[in-house]
Amino acid sequence: MPYTLLTIPDWVKKMPKRAQEIWVNAFNAAVKQYDDEETAFKIAIAAVKNKY
Repeated sequence: MPYTLLTIPDWVKKMPKRAQEIWVNAFNAAVKQYDDEETAFKIAIAAVKNKY
């Protein structure tokens, strides 16, 4: 399920706005590529840690 800034999980909403944007973009790209939400969550978290 793709996310937007309005539909992200509550724990992501606690991040700074730029980190939220990175998370959404990484999650959506990963879920599209791998078709697996668990993998997408891991990739999105790693993207935030790497870029923010």
